Amino acid sequence: MKPKNPRPLRHLFRDLMDGVQNLIVSEIQLLQSEVKRTAQLTRRQSILLAVSLGVAFVGLLPLVAFFVLALGHALGERYALSALFVSLGCFVLGGGLSVYFFRQIALLGWTLPTTRKSLRQESKLLLSPVLSLRIVPRAVERTHINQAHSSDQEEERLAS
Repeated sequence: MKPKNPRPLRHLFRDLMDGVQNLIVSEIQLLQSEVKRTAQLTRRQSILLAVSLGVAFVGLLPLVAFFVLALGHALGERYALSALFVSLGCFVLGGGLSVYFFRQIALLGWTLPTTRKSLRQESKLLLSPVLSLRIVPRAVERTHINQAHSSDQEEERLAS
């Protein structure tokens, strides 16, 4: 019985090894660029967070004094109660803004979706000639296909 592919196995494996080598080099370059881009975005968001917190702090001191005096006057000279209300309001507002900016930084994500997707696609392309030879047991092929399918589902879950 004549095999489907007339090329000798050593040529197929040589091509496979060349493909793996090119894959590794290209994926390292992709990973470097994706990490660099994500780091730049994270740095930018962190700087914006720090600047906004600094500006808010400078403006908050006289504003707090004003609110304490105004509310104390409205509460019939109860400045201690007024200070309590104003400081609770500041904690709630400041905490909420901090959580918001922290989540914005976290949403930038370090999951490297482009690199993962590219690796998955290129591994399918590299393994297709080997899998077509039927020297790899069908169970291994099914496992590879199932892993690719489950990682596609995971990628879709992370993207949403």
